[in-house]
Amino acid sequence: MARKKTINQFEIEPQQENIDLEILKMVHEHFLQDLRDFWSRSNFYLVVQAGLISVFVSQRNMNSTYSAAVSLGLATLGFLLAIAWLVVMRGAIHWIRRWRKKVVELDIHTDPHKAFATVETEVSSSPFLSPSNVTSWIPIFFIIAWPLLILNLMINSNVFQSLWTAICT
Repeated sequence: MARKKTINQFEIEPQQENIDLEILKMVHEHFLQDLRDFWSRSNFYLVVQAGLISVFVSQRNMNSTYSAAVSLGLATLGFLLAIAWLVVMRGAIHWIRRWRKKVVELDIHTDPHKAFATVETEVSSSPFLSPSNVTSWIPIFFIIAWPLLILNLMINSNVFQSLWTAICT
């Protein structure tokens, strides 16, 4: 007959210990997958924003009505995508925190060293210690930058100035 093992004041059958370890591995893998997805999405949105800004800047030097309209459209698209990016990133952070908490709970139950729980609890203690949490706020920069670029375009574009003059007279 197999010997029972005592962990955290609970006597556990050897089969139960293996099941707990397998559950910890599955939950940890899901946590890691959510982290990978977070960084993939973050990089995707960042590349799209950089592309939109580079096309916006290249259109700015042209003083045609068409380039002003394209620039305005790009800036509006960039602004809307930045809002979507923020919503997606904050939602992802919510799920990362939930999976992290679950992994910590399982780690406390299965690992006598509590290595994961120790480190992850420290990350959870301050939002600035988590790179994913800090990164999730980057879209706010773009949410602020795009309206400023639109305002700059409207103030400095001959097309918008002539349009404004026509409206006011």
